[in-house]
Order: sequence, then structure tokens, then C-alpha cells
Amino acid sequence: MWAELGLQTMQEALEAFIAHSPDCIKIIDHDGYLVKMSPKGQVAMEVNHLGAIIGAKWHELWPMSTRPLVLKALDEARLGRHGAFRGFCPTAAGNPRWWQVDVSPLGVVEGRASHFLAVSRDISHLYVDGSQVETLRAMVADLSAERERLLEAKADEEHSERLRLLGRFVGSIIHDLNNVLAAMQSASSLLRRRIDDGVSADILDHVDQAVTYGSQLTRQLLDLSRRDEGSVESLDLADVLERDADLLRHLVGRAITIDFCRGEEVPPVLVSSSRIRSVIFNLIANSRDAIGGEGAIRIELNRRTVADPSERLQPGEYVELSFVDNGCGMPPEVVARLGEPFFTTKGRGKGTGLGLASAFELAELCDGTVEIESQLGVGTTIRLILAASAAYTQYALSDNRLSSIQGGDATILLVEDSDMLRQHIGEKLKSGGYTVLEAVSAKSAIALAVGAASIDLLISDLQLDQGSGAEVARELRNRYPLLPMIFVSGSVGEALPEGEIFLPKPVDTNLLNLTVAEQLGRLPGKRLTSAQRARSDRVERRIKAKDLILCFGEWRSLCNDLGRLPSQGEFTSLKPYIERSGYVVEVGGTTAVPVFKFSAASEAVETKLGRPLLGTYITARDEESLGSMTDALQRCLKGIAYHDYLALNARGVSTTFERIMFPLSDDGWFVTHIVGVTKFSEGKG
Repeated sequence: MWAELGLQTMQEALEAFIAHSPDCIKIIDHDGYLVKMSPKGQVAMEVNHLGAIIGAKWHELWPMSTRPLVLKALDEARLGRHGAFRGFCPTAAGNPRWWQVDVSPLGVVEGRASHFLAVSRDISHLYVDGSQVETLRAMVADLSAERERLLEAKADEEHSERLRLLGRFVGSIIHDLNNVLAAMQSASSLLRRRIDDGVSADILDHVDQAVTYGSQLTRQLLDLSRRDEGSVESLDLADVLERDADLLRHLVGRAITIDFCRGEEVPPVLVSSSRIRSVIFNLIANSRDAIGGEGAIRIELNRRTVADPSERLQPGEYVELSFVDNGCGMPPEVVARLGEPFFTTKGRGKGTGLGLASAFELAELCDGTVEIESQLGVGTTIRLILAASAAYTQYALSDNRLSSIQGGDATILLVEDSDMLRQHIGEKLKSGGYTVLEAVSAKSAIALAVGAASIDLLISDLQLDQGSGAEVARELRNRYPLLPMIFVSGSVGEALPEGEIFLPKPVDTNLLNLTVAEQLGRLPGKRLTSAQRARSDRVERRIKAKDLILCFGEWRSLCNDLGRLPSQGEFTSLKPYIERSGYVVEVGGTTAVPVFKFSAASEAVETKLGRPLLGTYITARDEESLGSMTDALQRCLKGIAYHDYLALNARGVSTTFERIMFPLSDDGWFVTHIVGVTKFSEGKG
């Protein structure tokens, strides 16, 4: 009878069977995709929108534990055999079901089935009774939620990987782009020295503005793609707050106002951009949560000068970033625990306690601290205090000060693989009187260092086509343990050698000059390095007169206590020596053509020179008796004491002259005064 039925009649019979069968009947294509489902099957599976599953892989609609059975049945059907299994699969509504499934080949042509007929019959009654359904339904809901969580986690992981690859790509492109911007900036600076007409100057102003804008754009891209939180750079926190102002206002919502207050002459700090921004956002979020509704947050940025050492802060310049809110406040016992990892006053799932802990960690890295004041019902103030770096406070220096920075008398190894940029940086350094050795790779830099008589400073790009700046640093540290170093880069992600200075490209000319001067010890007022102190200590071994040895010991102790050069108001212990046989001169002019004016002088020195000295300038004749002030200045500019000794025996009369010179700094940056203490003696030979 079946043979007598035509193909069309068989298709009609199949359609009727699918339409009226109480089972869930599906048509699956050869590749395993769901093509069709019966109306009653849709009801049995509690599928509201059939379009959501048509075209999906059939086995992926089953739980993970059942999928192997589904795939095995499909493989049997592909071989022209009958496949069958029993398995668990919840409905689309999440209700638990067990199914008896039969899979048969359809449309077999030359031994290959084009489609499969899958019939699923509900056999849940064989596995559970009514009392177990609710329990199973809850289990299915938990499994479904877990599945969604895993899918989201997988999606987040894939998204993070894409961002990581994008960040790497952006970083590599920006490295080259910043090299171009740096070269343009350097070229503009060189051209300004060769022009004297206003039109050309205006054109160069436009070039500089474009370079600055391009640098800002690349910095924003670097912020988005940054991967290394350990890399530090010079940051003006006012610029960071201004750039993120809209995001911070969006974070707190419309019910809370944010006000920004900035003090005068706030210096930049050396800090990781990603870390400081993370801390700012965390602290603002904490203030928002403490307010809990309408309120106000005030962000204050100020400069803080610490004169006396304390348990938390050493003397020096700091940046104080404060967050003031009118939230609920905290009791003292809670304030005492703030900063502990994972300690939080928020409810479960609303906070990790790591936000404020990260602020304490950042402050410690930046030689600073965190101060917290809070009162219940009044609000909270959190102050993040970070140390300012000597090389970066450009605001404090006038053009005259910048031009007076001592140059020359130093050999600098410059490592940069961009020919254009290396040429321009080299020209800047050579114009300052420095000897510059240029290298394009780590290998050539190391070879130059081995062949050089001495190296006083390394300036290197972190990312080189051949090798890296870190590789050069490791090799040179073996030969020159105290060698100062400066690293530059236009990218992110390179490993910065620990404790070294980093400058982002394009590097400002004044900033480079300041950094070079500081690293060479030409800006000694801010701090005295161990190398500078060691060189001064070697001076002591050459001193012969007992008074001068004692005087040197007083100055050295004062420098060690302060960690920097003392000012005139801090050298009271030296006054007895000055009153007996010393003098103080004020340093003026420039390092190329300095002038010296007496601001104090002992009677012995005035007698030696034969005139009153207070307020007068040192003359060439004075230097014949007191020794060269210019020679002393060259040493004192490096933060090092200067000593000279002369013994003569003429016509039976022996004469000895011994002098020691100490630098002072009233402005905390440059050598503003020099103290001289002398010892004369004459006698029969």
C-alpha cells in the first residue's frame, strides 16, 4: 500500500502527522540545525517565540550533560540508522522535563540523509512525582542563572582580550606618532632661534599649538589603552581632574554637586595615570555612597610645604588632593580601620574595601600619606598627599632661572632609534654645552659606554627597535653603579627600571633641561643624592686645618638632616666660623658670567682685602687673595663642597692658604649663596 502512495501524498501524510502528534516533532537538517518544530511540540517545550530557536544548533538547546547523547543519535541517523536516547532538558520556561527521543533519517539519497526526523516524548512521570517538581524547577533556575553567568563571563573575557589587543595596537602606533610630534616640537624650537620676524613666530606658534593638541589626543588614547599601572609620568592633577570632570559628575548623579577648587602654584607629581585616576574615582564613589541622596562634594587641589620631619612626611614639597563630602560621616573606630584591605562599612555586595586601600598604597609609592577626618552626621574629608618631584615644578622657575642652569662639563649617552628625534634632542643637549654620545640600539649604546672615558648621564627611549632602554640600564649599572638615568617613551607597557625618571614624549624643552640639570646634580637645592654626599665626603680627607674640618662636619650634618642644601636661615651652626674668618657671597648673573656680592664678611677677611665688604661685589683683585670664586661655583652648583689649599715658601717666609666653600639655597632650587671659610698662616721658613 505504501508503495502505491505518491511522493506528494507521503509529504501530506508527514505534515498531518507532525501537526496532530502530541509529541514534540522536529525536522533537523544534515548539519544539525533545527529547521521546523510541530505546533504541539512548541506547546510542550513552552516556546513563546519559535523564531528564537529556528536555525539554532539542535544539540546546543540541550543541557551540557545531555549533549553527547544528542550528537551520538544524530551520528547514527547520518549513517542511515535509527538513533535513540533518554535525556533531561528543561522547557523554555524553565520547567524540568525528561524526554524519550527518537531520531530517524529523512530523504535518503545515495546513502546520505538530507534531513532527520526527531520525535521527543515527555516521560517526566517516570522520573518524578508532583512533589518534586518545585524542587527541580528551582534547580533548573539555578542552573540557568549559572549558565547565564558563565556566558557573560566568557563574553567579558573575550571583550577584555579584544581591548588588550587593541591597546597593544594603539600603543605601538602612538609610540611612532609621539616620535613625530616630538621631532616637530624640537624643530620648532630650533627654528625659533634662527628667526627674528613676527610672521614666522606666529606660524611657529600655530605649529606648537597643533603639537600640543596632538599630544593631548595621544595621551587620551594612552589613558584608554594603558596596561602597565607601574609606569609613572609627570602629571598635573588639575589637568586630570578637568579631563575627567564630566565622568565624575555622571558617576555621582544629578542629586550631588561637585565643585573643584585649585590653589596657586600646585606642582605636578610623578605618578601612574591609571592608578591616580582609579583612586580618584574610588574616593568620589565612596563620597557618593556616604551621601546617599542630595548633597555636595568638593575636590580641592593645593600645594603643601613641609618644613619639619614627621612620622609620615619628610621635609619637602607635596601636592594635597582633598575630597570633602557632607555625607553621613564615620565614628573614630571606623576611621581607625580605613585603609585595611577588604574592610568596608557598606553592605554585602556593595563594596570590597579596596578603594581606600588603593589610595594608601598609592600614597606610599609616592612618598606621601593619606589623612582622614570624619564626624558622624557632618561628613568626611580625605586628603591624598603625594610628593612633588624636583624636576617637574616648572611653575616655580622664571625664564631667567631656566637660562642660568649650568650646562657643559658632562658626557651624556643618548639612545634613540628615531634618527629625526635623536638629532633634535642631541642638538638641544649640545647647545647646553654637553658632550653627547648618540646610539640607535641597546647594543651600540653598550659599546659606546664601554669605549667612553666616562658617562655622566644616560637618556634612553624605553622602546627600541633593537633591544630596550631597560637592557641598556642593566649593563651600564654594572660599570657605573651611581649613574643617573632618564627614560622617555611615547608608548605604554614598557617596564620602567625601578626608581628611575620617566618623561612622556613629546618632551618639553624646559622640562628636559630641568631634568638633565637635576640628574647631574645641578639643581641641588631640592635634594642631595647619595653620590653628591659621597663626593663631598671625599673633600674632608683633604682638609688640613682643624677649624675647617669642624666647620665641614657642621655643614655635612645639616645637609644630612635636611636631605637638601640648607638655606641661610638654617646654617646657624656655621656662624661662629664665619665670624672668625669667613664670608658669605650672593650668587648672581648666570653660570657663564656669574657675579658675586658680599652679604656677610668677618673682620679678618675685611682686613685681608683692606676695605669694608658688605654689599660690595667681588673683584678680580679680591680673587687673588681669596681664590677663584668661579672655580668654587662650578663645584658648588653640583651640591658639593669645594676645597683648595696653597703652601708657599718665598724668601724664608712660609705662607699657607686653605679655603672651604659650602653652597646654600634660599629658594630650594639653585645655589643662591656660597659660604667661604678661610685659614691664613705666615711664619719663618
